[in-house]
Amino acid sequence: MQYAVILPATFEGDAAGRIDAIRKAADPLHGKLAAHVTLVYPTEVETLAAPRDAVTALAQAAKALDVTFEAASAAFDHHAATNPHLVYLLPDAVGRANLVELRRLLPLKAPGGDDPHVTLARTGANETAVSLAREAGAFVPVRARFERVALVMIDGGRVDVVLDAPLG
Repeated sequence: MQYAVILPATFEGDAAGRIDAIRKAADPLHGKLAAHVTLVYPTEVETLAAPRDAVTALAQAAKALDVTFEAASAAFDHHAATNPHLVYLLPDAVGRANLVELRRLLPLKAPGGDDPHVTLARTGANETAVSLAREAGAFVPVRARFERVALVMIDGGRVDVVLDAPLG
């Protein structure tokens, strides 16, 4: 069993619908998880007790956060077994610093959080990723609000939100 810690995003204006359309077309997590920033990448664990306590503490200590995403990009994920081409939104410098600081409030020794972004798509074809990044680039900059933190359990192909808490 693995867990991850995410910040679900609420996007402003018509960008929300455009982001959802891109995700619906090419994000395997669409319909399972909201668009989000990952604070802790999927990490093996025997019990969810420590991550659950850490997420609860973060929810109590942190306040809601507004972030501007200023760019869309395509990249290759060398660790992916399938669909290695990613499309993501990148925050501006202030948003990046605020998201990294939020990650540092989590008392967990687990990978993640130093390169915050919102993944929009994961595809097998580079041309598709580049096209989707161009499409997403047409509506940036875009603002997102982060008001919640969630603990996600991943078990095989199953993805479950096991704790969803408001920030501050």
